[in-house]
Amino acid sequence: ALAVWSAPHVQRLAGLTALALGHHEDARAHFVAALALAGDECESRLYLAQLDSAENAWATALEGLNAATLCFSGVIAELEKRRADRTSDASAEAEIERVQQWRASSLYSAAISAKILRRRELALDYARRLLQDPGLGGLARDFMLDIDVPPPSEPSSLLELGSARPPRQL
Repeated sequence: ALAVWSAPHVQRLAGLTALALGHHEDARAHFVAALALAGDECESRLYLAQLDSAENAWATALEGLNAATLCFSGVIAELEKRRADRTSDASAEAEIERVQQWRASSLYSAAISAKILRRRELALDYARRLLQDPGLGGLARDFMLDIDVPPPSEPSSLLELGSARPPRQL
């Protein structure tokens, strides 16, 4: 049990607490500390990118989301390798599914960031990678249909931009 509550995890949880309290500078410091302790702290990378988006630092957010997506992809590859080396159990399958959801979230957020930066082809590339995702595939399709719509002038965060618009009616 102690391995689960390692220092990087504690730093990430402290960052989440600070974020929930609206203390963005403290949250950022904790997420950076988690990454310094364990460079493979994918969730901390994602949260840092979300902080960047909340500060309208879209280019930095996009870089962070790219890093988070690559990090999650690496974790998935490692989990799948472990699964292939032994009989799969329900907890391994659940962990792969959980990390795939994090990766999908990173990809969708990256698509939004690329759109805000007016990097249409990059935004479409991220959205295409989500088309088969059971949770975000529909949003990715809607996003691709709406890609030519200019983004709001000053979205306050990725979460607001991603959920502010109702699904497109066909």
